[in-house]
Amino acid sequence: MTIKYLLSVMAVLVALSLTAACTGTPDNGTAPATPTPTQTTQGTATTVQTVVPLTPQPTEMPPSNLGEVDIQAQKDPVSNEISVIFRGGKGQSWTRDLNVTVVRSDGTIVNNYDMEPRIGSEVDIPGTRGDDRVIVIATMSTGNSYRVYDTILRGR
Repeated sequence: MTIKYLLSVMAVLVALSLTAACTGTPDNGTAPATPTPTQTTQGTATTVQTVVPLTPQPTEMPPSNLGEVDIQAQKDPVSNEISVIFRGGKGQSWTRDLNVTVVRSDGTIVNNYDMEPRIGSEVDIPGTRGDDRVIVIATMSTGNSYRVYDTILRGR
C-alpha cells in the first residue's frame, strides 16, 4: 500500500514539475473536461487537472535476471476508450504490481489504475478524441519500479 501511495505521489510531483512553466488557458477558450473512470480491476483512480506534455519518456527494462514484461494498449476509434492489457513475458513471475497512468490530450492525468500481473489482465480508461499518452510502471518483487511502457495512442 505504501509503495502504491509513493508511486502515485511521485507521478503527481513529476507531472507538476513538468508543468511548472506552463500557464494560461487552452487556445480554444474552453476548460478541459474531467473524466469519470469507468473500470479498474482493483484499486481506485485519481484524476488530476494539469497540463503535461504528451511526449513519451524512454522505457526501462528490468534487469535480465528478472526478465521483461509485455504490455499492449489500444484505443477504440468510436468510444475513445483506452484498453491496457498485460500480455505476460519472462518477468511475469517477478512482477508484483502494474500501475497505469493516462495523460489525456485535454491535459488531464488519470492514474492509479492497478492491474494484476496476470496474463489477460485489463483496465479500461476513458480517452479523448485526440492523442493520449499511456504509461505503465511495473514494480518487481525486488521492490524496484520500472517504466515498462510509455507511448502515444493517436486519436481519430
